Amino acid sequence: MLFFSVHSKMVIKSMFACNSVKKVFDEYYTRKSAWQDIQEYIPRNMTIWEACMYKSVSNSPKYLEELGFDVHWNQNEDIFTQKKRDDSIIVTSLPFSLKKEIFQHLKDIDQAFIILAPTTCLQTNILINFLAMIIYS
Repeated sequence: MLFFSVHSKMVIKSMFACNSVKKVFDEYYTRKSAWQDIQEYIPRNMTIWEACMYKSVSNSPKYLEELGFDVHWNQNEDIFTQKKRDDSIIVTSLPFSLKKEIFQHLKDIDQAFIILAPTTCLQTNILINFLAMIIYS
């Protein structure tokens, strides 16, 4: 696993509306040990916003709370309808079929975030273009 941390107007109806295969390919959940491995990089002075919980049964918020973080999540909140939260940082393992749209949305709302992703994500044009857009904008 690799994680990205970036402080940084695409309109999408919902995570499910733009991703008809979510239930088939995106229901892989992050183990508690992955959160334990990166907990030293997660700011403790901010509220953690687990923003990719829409209609999910992931235990990530519970694991982060067990590690002592103040965590906000809502299974009825779609990340694409959310605005920037200055007092929060998104900490999530996103649905990989939506990584391009989620990275774009996070850039558009200028939200600080930490995202867990497989190392193969580094080699995709989506991430390379996203990082170039952040660095050179």
